[in-house]
Amino acid sequence: MSKHLSHDQSGCRYLQKMIEQNDSFSNDVFINIKSEIIDVINDPFGNYLVQKMIENLNEENLLSLISIVNQNFLLFAKNSQGTRVIQKLIEFTNNTEVKKNIHKFALDLFKDNNGYHIILKYSNMSRKLDFIEKIIEENLLDISMNKFGCCAIQKYLQNFPKQSIIKIIIQNTEKLITNIYGNYVIQFIISINNQDYNYQIVEKFKNNIIYLSKQKFSSNVIERCFDYCKDAAKNILINYICEEKVVGELLLDMYGNYGKLIKRNNYF
Repeated sequence: MSKHLSHDQSGCRYLQKMIEQNDSFSNDVFINIKSEIIDVINDPFGNYLVQKMIENLNEENLLSLISIVNQNFLLFAKNSQGTRVIQKLIEFTNNTEVKKNIHKFALDLFKDNNGYHIILKYSNMSRKLDFIEKIIEENLLDISMNKFGCCAIQKYLQNFPKQSIIKIIIQNTEKLITNIYGNYVIQFIISINNQDYNYQIVEKFKNNIIYLSKQKFSSNVIERCFDYCKDAAKNILINYICEEKVVGELLLDMYGNYGKLIKRNNYF
């Protein structure tokens, strides 16, 4: 009966309510659905049942569940439901094998839409960040130029603004600024509104500022610079862009058109 109910929205809620009323009922449910636990974990409704069970299973059954998860770690980690179960395990257990898998597959997790939430959960729970920061530092371009990795690194830095990572990002400004995903990482650093960071970024691309102003992705970064940069960094931008000849050229370009921006900031 539990097998059928675990895949049904109402049935799943019923089983969770039964567990709330009697903790030991978790063990009966687990034994009943163990043969198809992989499908239950990745099920839109069943994953919530498994999360509830994690809080109430006895040691033997909990270790059995953890073993199944570890054997199928990436299958669950990259699934929108399975990732929630792993995050629940991180929150309620201190299992060594789960940690080992996070270490082993950290780069894969960073570059997956569901997987990177596991990295963030682990970081917030453990506060042991050395290995994660090492992964980022050694694979900065790979992560930042990935569709999901660029989001993951921004969210990570929101919680843990590690200067060594920011330094490497700034060092790679010229590579990231023109990339479809990497440019968002540069924009994020600019929006931190640290004028020292912003000055270093502008210094990195100033010699190509006209070319970059005409490119689809880098033009967004330069516009972000106008929004956040002050004093020395903004003066560099103004000196390069606001020459009469250059302004006329950029106004006619589909990406370099800063007419409204220049007018709004009263540069002329």
